[in-house]
Amino acid sequence: MKQPPGFDDLIARVRAVAGALPDPRTGDNTQYSMADIALAAFSVFFTQCPSFLSFQQNLEQARGRNNARSLFQVERIPSDNHIRQMLDPVAPEHLMELFDDLHRAFDEHGLLPAMRAVQNTRLIALDATWYFSSQSKNIHCPNCSCLQHADGKVTHFHSAITPVIVSPGHAQGVPLRPEFIVPQDGHARQDCEIAAAKRWLTDAADALPVNWCDVTVTNDAGKILYHSSFITDWKITTDTVAGLVSAGRARWKIENENNNVLKTKGYPLEHNFGHGQEHFSSLLATLNLLAFALHTFLEVSDADYQLIRGKVGARRKFFQHIQALTTYLPFENWARLMDFMMSGLEIGPHAAQKS
Repeated sequence: MKQPPGFDDLIARVRAVAGALPDPRTGDNTQYSMADIALAAFSVFFTQCPSFLSFQQNLEQARGRNNARSLFQVERIPSDNHIRQMLDPVAPEHLMELFDDLHRAFDEHGLLPAMRAVQNTRLIALDATWYFSSQSKNIHCPNCSCLQHADGKVTHFHSAITPVIVSPGHAQGVPLRPEFIVPQDGHARQDCEIAAAKRWLTDAADALPVNWCDVTVTNDAGKILYHSSFITDWKITTDTVAGLVSAGRARWKIENENNNVLKTKGYPLEHNFGHGQEHFSSLLATLNLLAFALHTFLEVSDADYQLIRGKVGARRKFFQHIQALTTYLPFENWARLMDFMMSGLEIGPHAAQKS
């Protein structure tokens, strides 16, 4: 099995892609590269620390080093306003190949073959989620969808389809390229989840013939503990029904292990980090989804990361540790940070040395 890429390899790949982002500047004001600008924004989402960049500027002044440079390869830290100005014109499509890179990394690690489900198929769950909303008359853009309320108020919002590979028996889902829901030219009404899902599925417009099954779980007293029903284009037989039901129930992992985590477990997907007038909101959502995908990959590929997460527990608490350490201490690289955390928690080889 091919050795999967490590954290530093993947950050280098993000920098390479970010370096090719379209640059609207035409003059000599190129103090900050597009790679630095994009990686600076990405670092905020990966650490889930809104003040990460300002903390690193303080570290640079005090120590002559900072974690934005050593961990995220940001040579020069731009201001928040400069990040907004430079990234607003950049469409999220320019970053989508990074999801493909992570998909290959999951495959090289062996997770994707292990996630095969009924009759060796791959399950992809699709669902829509909001990542921005506002009732302000001043905060909206041409890419906003809008919701008219009975009281006359209007909510402007952005949403996206977030496809995830899921499988019964696997806690992690593998995030894939998102599909952003926007008002479409030529449509009589605004775009919707179904239209966006069709675009992601290469516009498969023909209706599928489907079968239906119903599952009810009861206890010995006959009390219903679980009930649901599923449709599928697979033929339902006594040999396939159990696998199909397991596959159907795995569909909800997109809510429990993906969208819910993104909103409530450390990745504030619905927080307004900035809107802009072109693509800024959707580009920031893309960076947040990429950060989540990279953390998911580390959960299955980085042994040190696994030990630390297992010891610390809740995802939010893990982020709090990362935020506190990177605020006060500069680390040479990701491995040094993980090593420092394991030593402090007395796990891994450090526990053996102290026992």
